[in-house]
Amino acid sequence: MRTTKQSGSWTAILALACALAGVTTAHAEDLLNNQGVVEMKQLGFSDELILEKIHSSSCQFDTSLDALKGLRAAGISDAVIGEMIRATKREPAAAKAVADPADPLSPHDPGVYWFKPEGQGGRMTKVPPNASTQSKTGGIWKSAFTYGAAKIKHRAILEGEQSTTVVDGARPEFYFHFGKAAESFGGVTSELFALVRLRLNKGNREMIVGTYNITGGEGGAIEKWAVEFESQEMAPGIYKVVPKEDIVSGEYAFYYAGDTAAPGGPYGGAGGMKVFDFSLQHGAAPPPESGKKK
Repeated sequence: MRTTKQSGSWTAILALACALAGVTTAHAEDLLNNQGVVEMKQLGFSDELILEKIHSSSCQFDTSLDALKGLRAAGISDAVIGEMIRATKREPAAAKAVADPADPLSPHDPGVYWFKPEGQGGRMTKVPPNASTQSKTGGIWKSAFTYGAAKIKHRAILEGEQSTTVVDGARPEFYFHFGKAAESFGGVTSELFALVRLRLNKGNREMIVGTYNITGGEGGAIEKWAVEFESQEMAPGIYKVVPKEDIVSGEYAFYYAGDTAAPGGPYGGAGGMKVFDFSLQHGAAPPPESGKKK
């Protein structure tokens, strides 16, 4: 796990990728045309999501002068129009390869996947994205009484005591599929994500995503709850992620570290940040409890 202050919207891209499938296209095989792009714009999709759809689809765009005038009139940005023009210069996309759920390196939709051990069928299971419902700030009074020297902690809250995604084993194996989006948006990698163990509190799960005081702020999970992992690029845009050591049963989440920095104060964007949460079963035996949790 690495801490970073870079900003980005990759988790938003991964979280909403499945929503793109419903946009009208020229053919049932998902051939994207000008009308499909205009419809996505009208539905409120961001340029980043429209570009991701272009990158992941077979395209048949009309880039004649009249068509470009129509796109501009529809409010399509220069970035999207430029990518549509580039798409027409590429060779027609070959028939899409069918994802093999037993092969983590075969084509898959962008997202985070858990690879079940061979003894459990050896299949890829997608970890659906989740969003924190709120953020909580602790230590404000202590900071005030110490004139800003004491640290204030920002926590992201996830509803419920358990994730809907159940993962098995003390050292689960995950695969991050970024697809062609990674090439277009600056080379995002799994190393820009953090893995943390979630703390149960009043029927919900929470994680500390940043601290700050008078001397400045720091993003990322505190060491007590952070889980170190090894990341290996197996193919372009595909990363294998495995914890460095056996981890205990409990609630966990991957999150993009850049999401902790947002307007409204240092790391004040914890509410609404996208995460990929899972519940780990049959993990390593937990260490003896010692002292009060903070």
